[in-house]
Amino acid sequence: MHHDLGRHVVAAEIVPRAAVGEDDDAVVGVRAVAIAMRTVLVDHRWASDLWHGHLPGPHRTEAMELLLDRLAALDVADHVGFHAVNNHVLGDTMQAQAMDVGLGDEDVDARIHEYVAQLAAADAPRIAARVQQHLDGETGSSFEIVLDFILDGLVGLDPA
Repeated sequence: MHHDLGRHVVAAEIVPRAAVGEDDDAVVGVRAVAIAMRTVLVDHRWASDLWHGHLPGPHRTEAMELLLDRLAALDVADHVGFHAVNNHVLGDTMQAQAMDVGLGDEDVDARIHEYVAQLAAADAPRIAARVQQHLDGETGSSFEIVLDFILDGLVGLDPA
């Protein structure tokens, strides 16, 4: 019962229909829904696990309908578009959460530094440098850039 209340409260934060006007550019509308969904899932770390395990309630259903409406306005294959955007939101959120797990814990930090050393020794300098970037706090989000790539690709698809 507690999780049901929590997930409905969280879902209510996603995007009220008024935030994405029908006169808005369709790409702007899809972006707004996707960014709002991701913001809610990042703000409530536990919510993404519930997202997968429960049927949508009224608020999430409204957000899904709004996303499909904006995709239809783009004249794209809504099934492909819906899953591309939704999977990007969930995948990016899950990756961001995974990157934060255990950082600052001495055992975890030691294992990560050992991993970086093994990468460097295994002739994987690019991966070692990438992991080091995360350790140094250089974790700028590529969420919106990739979302734009997805939207550009969807616009070019045949809607049939």
